[in-house]
Amino acid sequence: MFLACDVPEYDFNEFYDADPPALVFQPFLKKVVAGSVNRVDIEALEINGTAGMYIKMEYDPDFVAIKEVVAGEFFASTNQPMAIVEDKGTYIEIYIVYLSDGISQSATGSGVIVEVAFESLKAGKSQLNISDQSKVVDANNEGLVMNTFGYFIIDAR
Repeated sequence: MFLACDVPEYDFNEFYDADPPALVFQPFLKKVVAGSVNRVDIEALEINGTAGMYIKMEYDPDFVAIKEVVAGEFFASTNQPMAIVEDKGTYIEIYIVYLSDGISQSATGSGVIVEVAFESLKAGKSQLNISDQSKVVDANNEGLVMNTFGYFIIDAR
């Protein structure tokens, strides 16, 4: 007598499981040393015609300190994007806009929006989350629908 069962296969790479258009972290999981400073990217995944974003990234201040947020290449043209970051203690607000080069008024595709440097304050697991309150707009300031707002798992040891 044979007993058979299907063995499930799981893909734990949230970036590829995201339903675009999306705002995601890359990578979505990182093992780090407690007390160390590390980096993670917030990426656009197949977003078309975006001229600006408001990203609300939530974190647990008992486990994580945000050190720096730097604009990535997604909004880069002949002009560097304008980014404003405000740390509210349990979340940061990132405002970033495409500065037109006179030809194009928006960015399209996939790429790094910002790179976030964080310090893991103590051992344990924690998450960074992109809130569904985040907004993406086109050149006419009309909202674009995002299907996925990603998360990032920090495993500090």
